[in-house]
Amino acid sequence: MLCAVSSKTVKPQSLAIFGFEKPHTTTHGSHDEGIRRTTAYAAHERVRHDEIVREEFHTSQHIYNGRMTGIIPTLAQADELHRAIAPSQEAYDLIHTHCVIIATITRQLVHRQNALFVRRCTLPADAAELGGRQPASSAAPMSGSATVLEQTAQSLQSAQSMQLTGSEHSAQQTQPTGPASQSTQSADRDAADDNGVAVPAVLPTDGVSGGTVPPYLLDERLAVLGAMLHDIGTYKVLKDDGSDGGALSFDGPRYILHGLLGYEYLLEQGVDESVAQFARNHTGVGLTSAQVKAQHLPLPDGDYVPMTLEQEVVMVADKYHSKSIPPKFLTAEAYAAKAGRYGEANKRQWLELVAKYGTPDIPALAKRFGMRLVQ
Repeated sequence: MLCAVSSKTVKPQSLAIFGFEKPHTTTHGSHDEGIRRTTAYAAHERVRHDEIVREEFHTSQHIYNGRMTGIIPTLAQADELHRAIAPSQEAYDLIHTHCVIIATITRQLVHRQNALFVRRCTLPADAAELGGRQPASSAAPMSGSATVLEQTAQSLQSAQSMQLTGSEHSAQQTQPTGPASQSTQSADRDAADDNGVAVPAVLPTDGVSGGTVPPYLLDERLAVLGAMLHDIGTYKVLKDDGSDGGALSFDGPRYILHGLLGYEYLLEQGVDESVAQFARNHTGVGLTSAQVKAQHLPLPDGDYVPMTLEQEVVMVADKYHSKSIPPKFLTAEAYAAKAGRYGEANKRQWLELVAKYGTPDIPALAKRFGMRLVQ
């Protein structure tokens, strides 16, 4: 509420100022006195009204600063947030470009997830895209983490051999259900390309193959916005920020703080908690409180893990590109090797995420953005 009505009783003579009632007058002198008093009272009411508005404004500011509400930025405002904190054009170019790339991959992964969701009722019972939803009797056992990468690599190979590029939403129209559609679904499942590689039930979407049906449609706009802001804290962990014309470099020991610093920066700028969390919860494949303690990380105790699927998909997309100087793209296999440095469980968690969200066409993205590729 921006303003409130005063609880004071309005005197009859004050109504005359607004044309509702004429003050009672008996003589010329009393008439002038009535006008004077009415004018003074109206001025007092205006002052009191202004005080109420100011009080409520400060109250709303207190609530706002208490993080109960905030701004959902536009993409243009997200760019302004980058420019406001970037210490140099070089730093902006590196970090903002990385965020654009992650937003691009995020959009592709979300398109894939939503394409799978709309096909959930028409997939064969044994479709790999159903993931945990498939009956136990028809579930194909997986022989370790290598199987996940083999499946995603085969899906990507079949997509490339069929020359599927760009958005494939049109190829995923809802199929009819019932006995009449069984032969169509069987043909869909049994189809193979010229190399004999089985084609998945749902053809690649925006270059992304594989993946499993999500529990709901993902919010593409929120995910892309989160991707544009997820690494905004990295401006605060630059060792050499390029402001003197020198080369950029990051402060290695403090780099782990970039997510929390970005989160705090966004909140300070009035950004809503739901958006700021993208910065806080994207590091690695998620940091738990136990990991923070075990690794003696310089972070406040707590879990730094995605709270929504939109946050998780940004975390996954972030692993396919590095802000190293010069920047580079990494395939799923390349990041699996990197994740393995922090333990087999960490690598296995990454491979499960690859199986969940599918594999984007990273070589095509590296070519599109003119950057090197680590396979």
